[in-house]
Amino acid sequence: MKRKFTLKKTVKWVFSLSLFYLFFSFFMGIGPSPIPFNQYTIRSGSMSGVFEVGAMVIVQTNVPLEDLSERDIIIFNADILGNGTEERVIHFIDAIDQVNGTWEITTISNVSNTPDPWVLGEEDVIGLYRAHIEGLGRFLFFLQTPIGRGIMLFNLGAFAIIMWLLRGPKTPLFAKRVEAEEIEYEEVEKLKNRTTQDD
Repeated sequence: MKRKFTLKKTVKWVFSLSLFYLFFSFFMGIGPSPIPFNQYTIRSGSMSGVFEVGAMVIVQTNVPLEDLSERDIIIFNADILGNGTEERVIHFIDAIDQVNGTWEITTISNVSNTPDPWVLGEEDVIGLYRAHIEGLGRFLFFLQTPIGRGIMLFNLGAFAIIMWLLRGPKTPLFAKRVEAEEIEYEEVEKLKNRTTQDD
C-alpha cells in the first residue's frame, strides 16, 4: 500500500529540512547561508577589548558600502603576510571614501594606533559586525573541522534512529478497516445466534 503524503506532512518535512539546512549552513559553514547573516570565530587578539579570542561574531552580509562609516566594525579579506594568500580579518573602519567611483577603505585594529597597511576595495568586504558571544566560537570552530562535522552527523543520525525506535508501532489504516469489519461481522453473527435461539 502506497503511503500518502498530505499537505500537512509535506509542510512539516520542508520546515524540518529548512531548519537542518539553516543549522548546518550557519553554525557549521556547510553550503551558502540562506539568510543575510553569517558567523565567524575570532582567532587573534587584534580586537581585544571589544571581543576576545574564541568569541563568535555575527556579521550581516548584505550591507551596502554607502551605509558604512568610520568606526564601524567589518569583516574582510586581506593579504596579511603579503604572500598572495588572503585571510579573513575583522577590524574597525579607519577611513572610507569613494575615489573616481571606486571604494577605498582603510582599517585599524583595537590594539594599535596605526592603520593597517592595506587598502580595501568593495570586493574585499564580507559584512558588518552586529553582535558577538564570547567563547562560543571555539566550539563552532571545532564543529567546522572534519572530526567535528563527523561527530555531529553521527550524533544526529543516532538521535534520529532512537526517536524512530521510540515512536511505537502504528496500525496501518487498511488493517484498522479490516479489524473494524471483523468486529462488525462478529456482532452480526452473535445477533443471528441470539435470534436463532429465541426461535
